[in-house]
Amino acid sequence: MDDCLSSSSDLNEFETLKTELSELLQKGGMHLHKWCCSGTPTREPQTFPLDRNSEEVTVKTLGMLWGSSTDTFSYKVTVNTNSSFTERDVLSDIARIYDPLGLLGPFITKAKIFMQQLWSLKIVWHEKLPPDIAEQWKTLITSLPDLQLIKIPRSILHNSVTSIVLCGFSDASSKAFGAVIYLQSVSISSDITSRLLCSKSRVAPKKSDDSAPS
Repeated sequence: MDDCLSSSSDLNEFETLKTELSELLQKGGMHLHKWCCSGTPTREPQTFPLDRNSEEVTVKTLGMLWGSSTDTFSYKVTVNTNSSFTERDVLSDIARIYDPLGLLGPFITKAKIFMQQLWSLKIVWHEKLPPDIAEQWKTLITSLPDLQLIKIPRSILHNSVTSIVLCGFSDASSKAFGAVIYLQSVSISSDITSRLLCSKSRVAPKKSDDSAPS
């Protein structure tokens, strides 16, 4: 079975949603469990069984970590600091970072640019990288633990929103191009909040020798 991820700005509404979802799945012989939320239930514990207490609970969802008390997303990464690397090792390290919203775009783009450089060198899949190239990759991945310091707010809107603005930006260079979207919300009290919504990036394609002018 997989996880179900949802949210509500009202706790009573959330509890109703939980009850309806549980009853629906029970009709199919399935039991929904391992509940966790960032709020405090208004009902009795026996009717609202959550794997949660007043302390921080971290749940893995969609490749990211969610902290219940801070209501933020974060990442957990592992670093392979072998003295030698292969092209396969590099691709494996990049693939382990699941980032569907593009929140880690700056790092992943650098990693993809490095991978593109390896392809241009035509290194064999299992062949060890040259010492200078391997050192470049080691320098890059040793910064991976810094990604764990990033805390991304899950909520992107005020509870009482009067207006919403989507702001999009894009840019390009000879190595890569990308776009990013921010969402700005204004509350009744005129408080303004801007959140990073998502981003996309691509490595610029290399020109083939055949396309070079004669």
